[in-house]
Amino acid sequence: PDIFFIDIFPANDQVNVALTLSHAPYETNGQWDEEKKQVTWSRKIRRKPVVDIPFLCYAVFVQINETYQKELFGKVVLEKDKLTLYSFWYMGLTDEQQQEWDQYLRTLKGKSDLMEKLKAFRFSDIPEPFKNSEGELLYLTDTAIELIHSGLEKQQD
Repeated sequence: PDIFFIDIFPANDQVNVALTLSHAPYETNGQWDEEKKQVTWSRKIRRKPVVDIPFLCYAVFVQINETYQKELFGKVVLEKDKLTLYSFWYMGLTDEQQQEWDQYLRTLKGKSDLMEKLKAFRFSDIPEPFKNSEGELLYLTDTAIELIHSGLEKQQD
């Protein structure tokens, strides 16, 4: 029997994506146009000899809240990569953990022993540390504390 096939899709499609924003993304795989205030992506999708998988468009935005950081730490300590990593860490917390962390940070404004107080913090729902494969104790707050600490040290150099 003959198989009847109708090719209703063109051999190549073009996918164009544009995102209009107030400021440039910190990092993206697209192209930023300062005049248009847009990040754009464009790609041809081939069907033959194999179908391309859909492509990923990404843009990372970080906006420093200078006022908040200066209130807490006396200066801006989280920016660019550090702020991005801190934001990913923070968004991984539960709503309750975010509230608990935020409330605790507000109690530390202007404290000279800021790092000691940060290291002493434990989330109420997971007070015990984890152990890594080497047996070292790890706390959920270690990432945030290290980012804050490195930002404070950098500012002192």
